[in-house]
Amino acid sequence: LGRERGGGAGVGVHTNSAKPGWRGAGPMSLNGSRIHRRLRSSDRLSSQTSFGDLQTAATLERVAEVEPAPLAEDDAGNTSLLLGCALGLQLAYVSWGLFQERIATKGYRVSDTGEPEMFPSVTFLVCSNRLSAVLTAMLMLALTARRRRAAAPARRSLSAMEAQMPDAGGAGAPKKLHWRSRAWKYSRVFGPASLSNVFSSWCQYSALQYVSFPTQVLFKSNKIIPTMLMGRLLKGKKHPWRDYAEALVISFCVATFMFYEKKRPRRAAAVEEDGDADVPKAAFGVVMLCGYLFFDSFTSQWQSVGFGKHKLSQYEMMLGINSFSLVYTLLKMSGSGELTESLAFLQRHPTALEHVFAFSICSCVGQLFIFFTIKRFGPVMFSIIMTTRQMLSMVASCLIFGHSLGGASLLAAAVVFSVLGVRIRRRHKGAA
Repeated sequence: LGRERGGGAGVGVHTNSAKPGWRGAGPMSLNGSRIHRRLRSSDRLSSQTSFGDLQTAATLERVAEVEPAPLAEDDAGNTSLLLGCALGLQLAYVSWGLFQERIATKGYRVSDTGEPEMFPSVTFLVCSNRLSAVLTAMLMLALTARRRRAAAPARRSLSAMEAQMPDAGGAGAPKKLHWRSRAWKYSRVFGPASLSNVFSSWCQYSALQYVSFPTQVLFKSNKIIPTMLMGRLLKGKKHPWRDYAEALVISFCVATFMFYEKKRPRRAAAVEEDGDADVPKAAFGVVMLCGYLFFDSFTSQWQSVGFGKHKLSQYEMMLGINSFSLVYTLLKMSGSGELTESLAFLQRHPTALEHVFAFSICSCVGQLFIFFTIKRFGPVMFSIIMTTRQMLSMVASCLIFGHSLGGASLLAAAVVFSVLGVRIRRRHKGAA
């Protein structure tokens, strides 16, 4: 009994009869008590878990965090949380789209008599979004550090990630990593998703130079299926046939809604009037759109893997991915001279500076919802919400610019929301 409670051999371990919160006297008693409190707070493990079961418990926790947990029976607000995430994503990114259209398609005048001047760089807009997201993630980590310090310090996730990787020197406990090794390991976690994020944005903007806007929407509305296929490729996850059926119905209805809108954006119409969208260029535009779907689905699935494998919070993931993306865009603009040109443009047009600031704020708020939604509900549900966002963006455009919707568009909208309602209801009943 003395050895079991830290006496004699000096090994402070917990037994099945140990009381919650009791600390042994041995050198491992603090860690044992800390892990015991963590296990006691888990609704998957008993509060009487022994120290010998810690390895099994850690494995269960890692598996539970790879995929979003099913809706708990006693979590009455879980459906409301999902609806809140959907609403937040819609508001943030519909506003983001309106500001993007204003900045990218409408010129800025120095005076009422002057000629309008277009914003010189799309990459600068991406860079400003990444910068605001980095600052917001740092702020959120600082605000939540005090509350997390008792159970999970802010940097514990990154330290645990290093501890999971064996030491290059051979057997034994992992040693403290050199700063170059730390940078390399962090780049392996955040670098791929950051690079794919930048590439997806580049493919999306470049495709409009070769295909019309309805063609782009048709491809973007089919984002759900590539996300599920990428999940199977990266994580080996299999989805039931009804998930694919719902994805096909939603993609078809959103494409129908967008295709039957009567007034097309000016940029897409200009492509058709100028005759630039010939067969070779249109084929290249389709390739760019396929690249957009590939990189975008890879980004969300890689984030989901990072959440589960390395136990990162949404703010740590947000900070890591946007930091790498910020470096990528800054290097690109520094080499092309876009950075200096964009700063000079903002100095000449203060109104453009206000629009860029609001544009970045909307993107930043949207990213907070993105990372939380992917971690809590998974990338497939996130793709469903974001696909529906395209439809709501068109509704906002109709209200602002006076577009009219036909019967086919209204019917498609009703079907999309009906499928989403059935999916949410099935998730809620599956937890009962």
